[in-house]
Amino acid sequence: MTGADEREATLVGLALLIGIGAVFSAFLALAVFLFVRLARLSRGWSTARAMTAASEPRSAGSRQSLEALERADPGFSVVSFEDFVYSLYTELEVARGRGQLARFSPWLGPSALQALEATGMVPVSDVVVGALGYTAVSLTDGTVRVVLSIEANYTEAPPGGRPRSYWSRELWELTRAVSARSRPPERVRAFDCPNCGAPADQLVGATCRYCQQTVNTGAFDWVVTSIGLVAREERPPSLTGTAEETGTALPTLLDPRLGAMSAALRERDPSFDDRAFLARVELVFRTMQVAWSSLDWPLVRPFLSDNLWRAQTYWIEAYRRSGLRNITENATISRIELVRVTSDHFYDAITVRIYASSLDYTVRDADRAIVGGSRSAPRAYTEYWTFIRGTGAKGPARTEPVCPSCGAALALDAAGECGYCRATLTRGEFDWVLSRIEQDEVYQG
Repeated sequence: MTGADEREATLVGLALLIGIGAVFSAFLALAVFLFVRLARLSRGWSTARAMTAASEPRSAGSRQSLEALERADPGFSVVSFEDFVYSLYTELEVARGRGQLARFSPWLGPSALQALEATGMVPVSDVVVGALGYTAVSLTDGTVRVVLSIEANYTEAPPGGRPRSYWSRELWELTRAVSARSRPPERVRAFDCPNCGAPADQLVGATCRYCQQTVNTGAFDWVVTSIGLVAREERPPSLTGTAEETGTALPTLLDPRLGAMSAALRERDPSFDDRAFLARVELVFRTMQVAWSSLDWPLVRPFLSDNLWRAQTYWIEAYRRSGLRNITENATISRIELVRVTSDHFYDAITVRIYASSLDYTVRDADRAIVGGSRSAPRAYTEYWTFIRGTGAKGPARTEPVCPSCGAALALDAAGECGYCRATLTRGEFDWVLSRIEQDEVYQG
């Protein structure tokens, strides 16, 4: 078989893999996650149970289909791809407000650029992506196409006017060539030349002056080809009141590859231990409970990915500015179901569904009056939580409060680096960190 034949066979095989797995469904509204469900993120629990596989499978969504791109691009990682999208969204909103969208021409098609400009040039701050879902994944003629549903909050501050907080839901279409090669995780937020890595000042429109390449074609990196605004509302953070739980009774979405992928993880890391992993989970969420209720959010910095950290920091600051405090007490867990294990070149990921309950209420700091929730009626809930760890890390999960790199007391700065050895701990290079929290009714697998 010639090289051209092999390439054609690879593309055809990938097209079949992605085409078969793609599920085109409207992504459910995730504003619930952002505005009335977010207080649940902090809850901790204790359990002595081992992880068990869920017993009621449901079909998975398009996110799983995108993993097939690894066949043609071994360096592709869904975790890194989502990190890129979160970062690009934030950068584009800030650039829109400053009138500097041209700086990101290598990642913007004409239609997407026009859509952003139409939103208006008003200074933007406090950008946080609260939810990202997959609506479609497909491959045609060697091009990967991904449609994402993105929900976000940001603040616009017109000169001389009062700041306004907005909630937005958008549909983003991103494309790239199958033959493109992904950046490693440490470079996905580096918005330099997608071809040669030259600094941003070498980019003139969509052309790099250093390598002389036009770089917004999808041949080198993802390009946002269209942005559709589904909804945009002036909506300040909703910090009070009570919302009913939905989705708790839904059957668990179980990955049909769970058994094989779990076995593969244990083969690569024979010292992986269920109970040690659960102890790590318990440590993370007990710390989250304390950090959230006390508004001392830096306590949980060592255990969250950068994107999740930024999203929750937005809400912590919103509570603090409003003189409010969301309290969770007596958190307990009745069951943890192991639902998904995946691996790529850079990351292992484990998703569990937790069944838990706690007291959940919001008080005014000034007089301690309850403005939402209940001090006496426990609230039951379930959620899907995904942890990631670098594939180079091995051994039982750690629970001791020390840096896994140098052994110093665990104290990280805002960038997620150890204050002593400067190792970055929040990318999962040393141990499991929490990367995603998803509600039952919107989890796609």
